[in-house]
Amino acid sequence: MKIKIIVPVATDDFNQGIKEEVERVKAPDCTINIENLNSGPLSIESRYDAFLAGPDIVRIALEAENQGFDGIFIDCFGDPQVSVVREIVNIPVIGGFGAALMTANMIARKYSIISVLDRVVAMNMSLAREYGIAGNIASMPVIDMPVKDLKDKETLTKRLVEVSLTAIEQQDAQAIILGCTGMMDVAKRVEKILAEEGKPAPVIDPATTAIGFLQSLIRNNLSQSRLTYYKHEDFPDNSGKPKNF
Repeated sequence: MKIKIIVPVATDDFNQGIKEEVERVKAPDCTINIENLNSGPLSIESRYDAFLAGPDIVRIALEAENQGFDGIFIDCFGDPQVSVVREIVNIPVIGGFGAALMTANMIARKYSIISVLDRVVAMNMSLAREYGIAGNIASMPVIDMPVKDLKDKETLTKRLVEVSLTAIEQQDAQAIILGCTGMMDVAKRVEKILAEEGKPAPVIDPATTAIGFLQSLIRNNLSQSRLTYYKHEDFPDNSGKPKNF
């Protein structure tokens, strides 16, 4: 099993952390390859950032399918271009949002998504409506940390715990979703602290849940429905090069 992780930013600053994180959940027969954009934003914190990342995400996805990869994870909670890529490749494609929300739905009735900044909250709510689960969201608080600052694990953990406790105590959240794939290597730490505070809520990491979901799709030989994501005529099944791109 070969999985391509597209990190939709023009920097490899997060790659080592991503590699270490997915190693915890990938199967022994699974090979992971991580690739960044040649050009695009340094983080995705807006719709415009997602737009700028689009062309290189599409390029890498097409190349991945031609190179024999079995699935693609676009490593961002905002699912940038996930729907687009599903139209042009036949292998399964997953982003951070869907897998995390589906996981939360299976283990809790209400959950909070903790985001980095206010400006991504509306984007996340749009995705929640698209998935049909907006009614299950208890709240969407933020920690007021841009993506570039998330390497400060001590501050990140402290703010996540503070916001999570408020979500549980005041908004009836029963699980916590980390609303950025850059919030690496803190989920279990936050979960442990919450349990010690008498609030044993599961904390869901979007990257590890996405890799778990993607491996399951590959093993079950499942991919996106062509009745939902129609194959674009510029991307025939036997070609990795678009006719008009």
